[in-house]
Amino acid sequence: MTNNRALGDDACDSRRELEPALSTLLAQALMAYRIELDNEFEGQLARSGFPGFKLPVVFWPLLRHVDDSGTTVVALLERTGWTEKDLFPMIGGVERWGYVEVRLETDAPIRRPPRDGYGSSRRLRGTSVLSPKAVCRRAKELWPPIIAATNDRWTERFGRDAMGELRSSLAVVTGIAAEGSIADSLAAALQAFTREVETDSPLPMAIAANFLPALSADPIRVRELPGRTGVTGRPVIPALGALQRSGLITVRPAEAGRGRVVTLTPAGLRERDAYAERVAQVERTWRARHGAAVIESLRGTLEAMRSRLADGLQPPDGCWRASSEYAAQTKAILDDPRSALPRHPVGPWLTTS
Repeated sequence: MTNNRALGDDACDSRRELEPALSTLLAQALMAYRIELDNEFEGQLARSGFPGFKLPVVFWPLLRHVDDSGTTVVALLERTGWTEKDLFPMIGGVERWGYVEVRLETDAPIRRPPRDGYGSSRRLRGTSVLSPKAVCRRAKELWPPIIAATNDRWTERFGRDAMGELRSSLAVVTGIAAEGSIADSLAAALQAFTREVETDSPLPMAIAANFLPALSADPIRVRELPGRTGVTGRPVIPALGALQRSGLITVRPAEAGRGRVVTLTPAGLRERDAYAERVAQVERTWRARHGAAVIESLRGTLEAMRSRLADGLQPPDGCWRASSEYAAQTKAILDDPRSALPRHPVGPWLTTS
């Protein structure tokens, strides 16, 4: 493993690893698939008369279970396998974004803003009912052909042999037949890797993987973190809060100019090294468990794919990733996906089935 101290702490300023972790390779392939799918989904919704509907891919694991006649929360808990803690915020999200209408009881009126906890988890119960709006019904029609087309593009882009090898390796490490979307197999492998890393970790891997390698003992402006981590928008502040509560960073006003700067504490520097070793140890464990040849094949295929991950990531005009707010990050991903894509998904996992 690369010793960042031997290279000097500035080595951590670059997000491109000399030998990327297997988890990074899995995560960046998964994120590239998700972005490509998300762009296509948003574009097709817009062409169907529903412009401005963002993040439909994130909402799909819930929306797919909402029947045209309406579905109770109790039924959604059973169909998704989620807990109320996972499901209720997602219900608030799909309601707030206009995909569904919510009745707190079967015979209750549709809740409207700002009453009755509209767009949130508040007042939801097992007998609450979700009914799809027109955009949700159209999204459910579009989903299967978009998934099929995305899989076809990946096979054409990376080659049938490479995709076959990738599916075979993923089937070994997950114990699940690699059928359907390649994204589901990538997600299953990354989730398995994440569980093993988090067994002995003080941080969720989504925070540790994206933020610890991007920080150092030298002050870094908070506004620079999206470019260093690949994480944009709201998740940055909660991640810094978790790191600060754990005693791994300090956040203070910048000495020159406006804004705040963040630095790793001595404990944070130790945890950065410890995290890298945990990731390396899980990969060594996988080599012993699944066979070195399988892991080498998986790693080799994913590494070969990295140079072309951006080929399908140009957002259509009018989509949220083409907006001025996200233009810089989108350009960075298109220019160099290996450096600009996150090292781990943040937020809901992508599942396509």
